[in-house]
Amino acid sequence: MDLRAQEVLPVVFSIAVIILVAVVRKHSKRVAAITALIPLGATWALWAVYAANRGDRIMVTEFNRGIPQSVLPTPAFPAAARLATRTGLRL
Repeated sequence: MDLRAQEVLPVVFSIAVIILVAVVRKHSKRVAAITALIPLGATWALWAVYAANRGDRIMVTEFNRGIPQSVLPTPAFPAAARLATRTGLRL
């Protein structure tokens, strides 16, 4: 896969997920919320590191060690958003 495809595909998949959330929201707000919280950033970044280093396990392992630390704050955003909407603030 060439560099151009590696840059474009994650963006296309991310847009597809956003559209999916918009469509699913009409049927089930809960499923839409779960879909919206899929950790795409870490997945795409892992894929990019793997592809850029041609599957070098050492490089991918080193990158992987930092993912849990960066994912830990993720639940804080939906919690803050819920608190904000409950208090009447607009998003």
